[in-house]
Amino acid sequence: MIEDRWLNVFVAFESELFGGLVRVEDGLVELMVLSRLSGFDTTEDGFVEAVDKMLSSFYEQSGVEADKSIFIVSQDWLIANDLTPTRKEFLRKVKKQLELKVSGFVVLEEAVIFAVKKEQTTSDSFFFLTILEENIGLTRVELGRVSEHVTVSRSQNLKEDMAELISRLKHQVKPLKMVVFSQQKDLIRPILMNMDWQQELGFVQDPEIIFWDKKELFSKVVEVVLGDAQKKQVRVAMGDLTKLKESKDKESETKEPADKKEAVKDQPETVEPDKPEPMDYQAEADKDWEVKEKDGSGFDELAEAGVILGGKEKDNLTDSANPPQVQLKIPDKLKTKVSLLNVKRVSLGGGAAKVWGVMRNGGGLMKKITSVGFSALFGWLGYIGVVLPFLILPVAAGLLYYFVFKAVIVITPKTEALTKNIAITLDPSAKSADFQAGIIPARQVEFTVDKKVSVATSGTTETGEPGQGVIIIFNKSSNPKTFKKGAVLYLTNDKTKKIVLEETVQVASQSSQTNENEVTTLIPGKAEAKAKTSFFGEEANLPAGKEMFFEKLDTKIYKAKVKEAFTGGKKYEVKAVSKDDVNRLKDKIKNEVEKEIDRLIADQIKDDEEMVKSSLKIKYEKESLSAQVGKPAESVTLTTKAKISVLVYKKGDVAKIVDEALEKIVPGGFLIDKDNVKWSFKPLEKNNYQLQLKVPLKWSFDTQIIRDSLQGKDKNTAYFYLSNLPGVYAFKISFQPPVPGFLQRMPYKTDNILVKIQSEF
Repeated sequence: MIEDRWLNVFVAFESELFGGLVRVEDGLVELMVLSRLSGFDTTEDGFVEAVDKMLSSFYEQSGVEADKSIFIVSQDWLIANDLTPTRKEFLRKVKKQLELKVSGFVVLEEAVIFAVKKEQTTSDSFFFLTILEENIGLTRVELGRVSEHVTVSRSQNLKEDMAELISRLKHQVKPLKMVVFSQQKDLIRPILMNMDWQQELGFVQDPEIIFWDKKELFSKVVEVVLGDAQKKQVRVAMGDLTKLKESKDKESETKEPADKKEAVKDQPETVEPDKPEPMDYQAEADKDWEVKEKDGSGFDELAEAGVILGGKEKDNLTDSANPPQVQLKIPDKLKTKVSLLNVKRVSLGGGAAKVWGVMRNGGGLMKKITSVGFSALFGWLGYIGVVLPFLILPVAAGLLYYFVFKAVIVITPKTEALTKNIAITLDPSAKSADFQAGIIPARQVEFTVDKKVSVATSGTTETGEPGQGVIIIFNKSSNPKTFKKGAVLYLTNDKTKKIVLEETVQVASQSSQTNENEVTTLIPGKAEAKAKTSFFGEEANLPAGKEMFFEKLDTKIYKAKVKEAFTGGKKYEVKAVSKDDVNRLKDKIKNEVEKEIDRLIADQIKDDEEMVKSSLKIKYEKESLSAQVGKPAESVTLTTKAKISVLVYKKGDVAKIVDEALEKIVPGGFLIDKDNVKWSFKPLEKNNYQLQLKVPLKWSFDTQIIRDSLQGKDKNTAYFYLSNLPGVYAFKISFQPPVPGFLQRMPYKTDNILVKIQSEF
């Protein structure tokens, strides 16, 4: 583990160099100085001079010379996933001329992938865009891996530069996420945000864009690299230059005992006389600039922490010439490289030394066997007979493990959803489809459905019994007057209170009578008739003598009064039809029609036709209630006619447009469940619609790559690999036949690693 150490970290592009002086102290990475150089000579000498200037800048600002250096390089430095020969020479000269202890290099784009994944700010597929002074680079990350990288020289028009970058991509399916690094992000942001990504650059929709400046990029990448080196989480923070002196003093105090310990460690070991000395591969390794100390003490502390990777990936790399001092565990998470260190040559050299030693001893043994007698030879054969089974058993177990042992990996992929809108016209007048223009023939379907529903009433109303009795009718006219049954009278003081005759009656005309004094008195005609009130309750029991008048007759000539008080008037409440009852009836009919609409329309259209639900229209006509609002009733019934109109199309016509769209919009690395692609129509105007697609996707996997990556790995490494494999929702590992945990390792024969993708379409 690296504790309280100083590091120079350089981020190198084609013609720009960023650098930082970093202090690492048990989980805290302090970024003390951050610098940038551009416009330097891109030759070897120019690069060395640029690094030298940056180191001088670090020292001037901090007074510290770092112990180690790490280079983080862009894809422009690579060819076939390795440094170009020219770039290797750059680093050789930097190491030699500036006497730097270079611990290795990391590919910037790979570090960015892990930084993005760590923050979970975007998906496993995205663009990484670097906008520098002289050029612009675009890296496509597909399924968590770098799949493509293109670069163009920067012009005055960023939109034209972006169009040129996009045109150079081999794969035209574009991720909908983008991470942008630019030193001028505040200037670049509005330009990118206002681009027409769909029409001009061919994106399915505007991408989600995340912007990083120098400090953000440097901090995120350093956190990934050094966090992986120390096998734990680290935190990156800006350091305080004013506290450097105190920090240096503290470092000097703690270094002295460590130096003494190193002095003891570096003492030469005693070589036994009977064993050959290991071959000196130090000189051979130096030819390819291997990263080792000059005194042969092995890899530096950063290498021991897991940053360096050279040659081919292996579980453990050991310096055969000095095995007790060097044991390098390579992390699977981050592919850091030191291609200048020819680890393969060093490893094979050490192995050859051991084989040479065995052969030399073996030769001596053979000489001893041929020099002894025949009986002694049989004695040796008996010894071999005892030892041979112990030699055969491991070999047999190894062969069994190689050819028979199997590992089964079941992966459940993540699911995604892709949306796409397509302009389309459903034309009832079209005779045939025009797929290029997006015109599809349609048919207007209209029909009527009779509906009848009932509900119990929820309202109440007052009712009761009317008051009944006999009234006396007076006629002051000179002619008799007949009043028919049902004739209406009203009370003198309240015309709303009405009384109805229950029988027809004729009333004589007015008469006169002269007394003995010859005084003439007019006597109105009168007659009695039964009557009842039109209202209820106690007030319907009219008192005797209560006057009343006939509607539409002269009150001075015709009137009536109660002979004896009315009786029988009562009042009470009963259930009646309310407005809510009517609304419930209408809602019930609507729900029933909508519930049955699919069946109703299916009865009207052909099997190869589909309705456009957004075009559905339902109109209710000729509504009739069994009882009106306010009327007494235990239940009420509504009858109506539902007039239905809808637009239908042929399924095959739309399916063809959908299939053509899917070929263009579905990104690589995914599988489509075509049977479950959903679409709907959003009305625009007249017969124009927006066809809205919802496409279910599942991540796909190259099972051969998974087998190759896990070949020979232990179970924990396999779990780590699968846990970080983009697109994996869940997984399960089992072994056949079952073996104890300490023996659970992926087979070396890749055909015996069975990878199954669960829930395939």
